[in-house]
Amino acid sequence: MFAYLEGKIDTVDERSAVIDVGGVGYRVFVTYPTVQALRGVEGQVRIHTHLAVREDAWTLYGFLDPRDLEVFRVLLGVNKIGPALALKVLGEIPVDELVRAVQAENESVLTRVPGIGAKSARRLVLELRDRLSGIGTGAGGIQTPIAGSDAAADAAAALVALGFTPREAADAVEAAVSESPGADLQGLIRGALARLRRG
Repeated sequence: MFAYLEGKIDTVDERSAVIDVGGVGYRVFVTYPTVQALRGVEGQVRIHTHLAVREDAWTLYGFLDPRDLEVFRVLLGVNKIGPALALKVLGEIPVDELVRAVQAENESVLTRVPGIGAKSARRLVLELRDRLSGIGTGAGGIQTPIAGSDAAADAAAALVALGFTPREAADAVEAAVSESPGADLQGLIRGALARLRRG
């Protein structure tokens, strides 16, 4: 129903953000890293959304990166994984790391998520292995981000969605890649935001 919301940030708390779209405030539940990215942002933002419909509630979940939304929906297809737990997974484990962990059958990465024990992690790895095979680029999955890589491009796109100009976003991401060559997507966004806020 909603592919994305584009508007101004009204309020941000520990679990959600209210996006003002033409005078209507939409509460969108987001990961904690997204909360950090949205705080202090001015101007228009674009949040890619998923609408979860139950008999007693319609709830929006949102992501700066459309790839996070894609993985969120993959997680929802797994037995006993609801929106709240799927959001927790993506809040604790960046998409790049999650894909690598599933491909390597590294169950310990998944046990970092509150509510997922060893048995559940084993089941998740088995169920996600094929479903996440199409996520990422290159042979063997997502590679370490470098300048010009998909992760850098995605980080720049997320910054543009937060209201920065393409030039500001590209320069900040390039600097973040130089400072932290091994950073994942969320690390690049955090590093670039820190640089932009320092001016």
